[in-house]
Amino acid sequence: MENLKLLAGFLAFSAVIALIGFMLGVFDYDVAEDGQIIMEYQSPSGERRF
Repeated sequence: MENLKLLAGFLAFSAVIALIGFMLGVFDYDVAEDGQIIMEYQSPSGERRF
């Protein structure tokens, strides 16, 4: 049960980090034509890498 709590906390934490990242424009994501979501990291210097 303790592991489940830990996992839930980690997932919530990750979701918050991702949300803040999207709001700040750090992460950029595109939906490809086949419906696959492509997430890439965009560093402040403007270079893009996966």
